[in-house]
Amino acid sequence: MKQENNNYNGVNYLHILTLIFVTLKLCGIINWKWIFVIMPSLISIGLAIFLIVIALIVMLIAKNL
Repeated sequence: MKQENNNYNGVNYLHILTLIFVTLKLCGIINWKWIFVIMPSLISIGLAIFLIVIALIVMLIAKNL
């Protein structure tokens, strides 16, 4: 039988994009404000927080029913 490995321990594309932007900023190739350089990571963190809040709301609603 074939065993499936469903664990994902990799880095997503937004974090790779952030690393590329930081490298370009530190090398002086791009002249952006730092908030724009780290924006892909902020989007990823914001999405995670949003999903956690939605999950908590659903759990509270299900608990009260």
